[in-house]
Amino acid sequence: MDNEDVNIGGSGDTDNFNAREAVQKLAEPYLPDGLPTFTIKNQPIGMLGLMYKRGRLSEITEDMKRQLLLTLYMLVSKKMTPKVQTDFNAKILLERIVLPENKYPEEYRRIADALLKEFTASNWGEEAPPPQASSSLKRSYSGSHKSGYSIISKVPNGDSDPNDPIWGLNGIMRGITKTKSDNGNGSTRISYKATVPDSQKNANLFGHNGAEVGDCWPFLIAAKRDGVHGHHIQGITGTAAEGCFSIVISGGSSGYDADKDEGDVIAYSDSTANDAADNDPNRQGGADVLIQSMQTRKPVRVIRSSKGEWGGRPKAGFRYDGLYTVVDYKARLRRQGKGNFKVFRLERNGGFAGTDATNQGPILTDKPTRKQQSLFQHASDSNF
Repeated sequence: MDNEDVNIGGSGDTDNFNAREAVQKLAEPYLPDGLPTFTIKNQPIGMLGLMYKRGRLSEITEDMKRQLLLTLYMLVSKKMTPKVQTDFNAKILLERIVLPENKYPEEYRRIADALLKEFTASNWGEEAPPPQASSSLKRSYSGSHKSGYSIISKVPNGDSDPNDPIWGLNGIMRGITKTKSDNGNGSTRISYKATVPDSQKNANLFGHNGAEVGDCWPFLIAAKRDGVHGHHIQGITGTAAEGCFSIVISGGSSGYDADKDEGDVIAYSDSTANDAADNDPNRQGGADVLIQSMQTRKPVRVIRSSKGEWGGRPKAGFRYDGLYTVVDYKARLRRQGKGNFKVFRLERNGGFAGTDATNQGPILTDKPTRKQQSLFQHASDSNF
């Protein structure tokens, strides 16, 4: 069955359009035996996007269409939660399908547009904050959460000075809330979260993206807020179709013994290096993303952590050290598991043609300054 020929409603039938029924109809040929063994594979989906964008429809395979349609089917079959959004890379996938320049079939674009509106309206399954007495965030309150812990207190509070260098309007932790919670077993946890998630800058772009070499942050979530790295935990961000936007170098704490940081040259392992023996030997762990960057030669933003091993690493927090190019990789046998992992070689750019045509200058190893380090420590130690 040729899925591109399926008619799911005319362009004027917007009010009656049902995205779930449309997905069911498109995915139906793959459903009988597709779901029990279905696992998400970004590479076929990425290749499908490239084929549509470049008009190479004759090169589209059934596996590419199967992967995309079953992924969409799983999205509409599950209740949207932050985990589902992350596992399926749902927001990025749907946004890519909607863009006219990517030339997806009209059926797919209507589905993606409807799902984007639905999931955005539900805030992608994020829990709404508890009701407050005023629009300002209070210093402390308590309330039950589905996760089994209760919030003890938050900073900043409603009386915070807007000029505060940490929590103020222009502070290093602006737009981020620090929460202290009771786990219910006598222990507490500290977490950081964007106050207004939609206000964060899009990090899924190539180049400096507004950052300057030497920019520093106390926590990775602040770099995410500024669009420098797209995740507050994961070390590799990007897509198999477009490539890698950014990586974080955490050094010895990662446990990847093949990693080596020499400043201008980096050896960087994909995240499957330490996979256990019973893990999927075909798991990519970001390797497909970095391979795509090696092929396109598009620049990768590099953020270094103070936990790294290079002598020029930041003395606290995280620092943006500029644009690098993925030039090569080698396959190595996983230490504990089956299959190989890949070690990529990245070299720092002297400059980059296009939007980053000027020389980016040397790595600023004197950053963060002592004053910044002090602020970073205060952000960590902030009292509730």
